[in-house]
Amino acid sequence: TSKCVMSSIFLSSRYSRKNEDITHFDVNVVYEYIDSMDYASATISYIEFQLRQFFEAMFRAGVTDTCGRKVFPVINSDKRERLLSFYATEEIRDMVSSIPEDSLCYTRNKCMVLMAAQMGLRTGDILGLKFKEIKWDKDLIEKVQQKTGTRISVPLPENVKLILIDYIKNHRP
Repeated sequence: TSKCVMSSIFLSSRYSRKNEDITHFDVNVVYEYIDSMDYASATISYIEFQLRQFFEAMFRAGVTDTCGRKVFPVINSDKRERLLSFYATEEIRDMVSSIPEDSLCYTRNKCMVLMAAQMGLRTGDILGLKFKEIKWDKDLIEKVQQKTGTRISVPLPENVKLILIDYIKNHRP
């Protein structure tokens, strides 16, 4: 599967260099191969794990004298490399202002965008929201997340609460 794909890509790169002997080889060739990739840290780590397993299997089969743990004794991934997942106030305004005000579903769409952007709710949780999960007296939404199964309690901002009430009273079919 993916291990086979990563391994075949690596082997293809070696064959294109006329360096066909995998029995005895310099591990620096593997590092050069990894360094030549322009991927995120997490993707590089994934490729390294796949190649480590490949070399372990080849070592156990007696095809090479280099085991995977020798090639990649430690694999690091910079989790902080990812972009932060939040929107600036201006970006939220731009998203809301891009919703056509004359559309039939303007209030619903505005409410959904604000729930996602301001409250951090996932799309599936917004679409599956039930009346009993809205705690009007506490200004909270309490529900079990669809994706994780984790129970969450999210503050319901006043502006979202007012739009939600408007939608329920005046626009909901």
